[in-house]
Amino acid sequence: MYLRRIAGERAAWAAWGLAAAFYVVALFHRMSLGVASLDATERFHLAPGTIATLLALQLGLYLAMTIPAGVATDRIGPRRALALGLAAMAVGEIAFGLATSAPLALGGRALVGAGDAFIFLSVLRVAQNWFPASRYALLASLTGLAGALGQLGTTIPPG
Repeated sequence: MYLRRIAGERAAWAAWGLAAAFYVVALFHRMSLGVASLDATERFHLAPGTIATLLALQLGLYLAMTIPAGVATDRIGPRRALALGLAAMAVGEIAFGLATSAPLALGGRALVGAGDAFIFLSVLRVAQNWFPASRYALLASLTGLAGALGQLGTTIPPG
């Protein structure tokens, strides 16, 4: 019985840890344009106001999509929602990276924002599904810490 409980706890921590790692990635990508805005201004030959529009669009879509993402997470489960969010973010980052004009860059950042909405809610749902309610506050705090690590990662200069 004791070994089964330990194996169950390890599996729970592994599931949450993987989901939290995805949240680190999501926050990294959410914040990356803010750090690289000067480079983006030069690359796309855009005014700083347009770069700010990219940031606002991404954040606005993240906020607008949180409720639909929560409903989707409830319907399809957190694993599929995580995969959907990561896929949308990956396509968005590829589109942004290959963009040659402002509309394409806007579309890429929009996908990043929409995909990002699925990640945080799914990580919290993984915590809810795998752990007792008494640990939920700890896991929510650790999830926030994971996001902060992703934000810090954007400040590390490229080698």
